[in-house]
Amino acid sequence: MDLPTRSLQNKASAAQVGKRPADLADRLVLVMAHGSLIDSSRDRLIQRIGQILVSSSDEEGDQRNRVWFAIWYMSSLPDYLVETYK
Repeated sequence: MDLPTRSLQNKASAAQVGKRPADLADRLVLVMAHGSLIDSSRDRLIQRIGQILVSSSDEEGDQRNRVWFAIWYMSSLPDYLVETYK
């Protein structure tokens, strides 16, 4: 799997990753959880990200919102919190 290594703060990069829920989830797991998150949580993250619709009228803004939601959701996952605060 080829994961981009640039920061999530790069707007263009974040918008591109926001197009595909699985890629965004993998990137967040890599950046926020150092690559370790149980599969069920990763699957739940992908499902939730996919529920954020991206319209053609404001595609970039919607993708950015998808990224911000994904960061928030990732930070609320119980196993992310356990791994982070061990």
